[in-house]
Amino acid sequence: MKCPVSAVVLALCLCLVKPACGAPQHWGFGFGYLVVLEEDSSGKNVLSVYEPPLRVKDCPWLLRWRDSSGQYGDVLKNGIAVGDFWPKPIGKEYLVTITGKTDKGLKGKVYDPPEVFSTRPWKVLRETEIPDAPVSAPGEFVAATAGKPLGSNRDMLITLTEVKARENYYRLNAYSAPSPDKGAKWSCFFTAGIDPKLHNNKPITGIACADFTGSGKETVALLADDICFVELSRGTYAPRHTAREVGRDKLAQVESKAGFFVANDFLMDGLAYMAMGDDEGNKGKFRTG
Repeated sequence: MKCPVSAVVLALCLCLVKPACGAPQHWGFGFGYLVVLEEDSSGKNVLSVYEPPLRVKDCPWLLRWRDSSGQYGDVLKNGIAVGDFWPKPIGKEYLVTITGKTDKGLKGKVYDPPEVFSTRPWKVLRETEIPDAPVSAPGEFVAATAGKPLGSNRDMLITLTEVKARENYYRLNAYSAPSPDKGAKWSCFFTAGIDPKLHNNKPITGIACADFTGSGKETVALLADDICFVELSRGTYAPRHTAREVGRDKLAQVESKAGFFVANDFLMDGLAYMAMGDDEGNKGKFRTG
């Protein structure tokens, strides 16, 4: 499947796009890839990975990996993230899926991507547990992403939950990966409440974490009726942290109902770009932060 791209608008041509994530950098090709779960004609979730063109003009996005094995049927909406959770001298990024809730948090799976273009199934490394933060009230999962919001040397898994006890109140949790050999449970590195003013007291439908300014510092983008960029700072009591606004994109209001929302340095020019598309796969947007 090819995706025609213009300088501003991505006609993604994806079939009922569900979760999506921008990544990876280190599968041997030096680009950031667009990783999405698509629904095929039979209603089955299919994992697809697209490579961006060198110049975002009227050029196709090329399908490079596709896993139609059917092993993604239990993934929650917006429930995938890709990151270099176990950094090595030659990095590699892994896929994490969120597959459901438990009494103590979330559960998911970690996948090892093939390092060459492929249509074979991705290997499941392990099933994994993602516990609630120690200070968190019960909530509903909204979205996942990965990044380095506190400047760590490795990607963390970041989840957004909507707190049941308060209307339009959300919490960001970030998790350090377990041991790459035998660990199964992620540990909560920080948690931060999201002031409703940051998202105009509107529902948040997506999150992304990336370097939107080229400064080398990653921030978290919250998609509501516009996009609010927040910086996370360490609180007095670990693992509590605070989120403060550092920028806002009010031009994004027409995109606030996006079916997916991701960010990555797709063009390898030092700036993160945001990609958004609707659930019907009709149109998307490609823009800087």
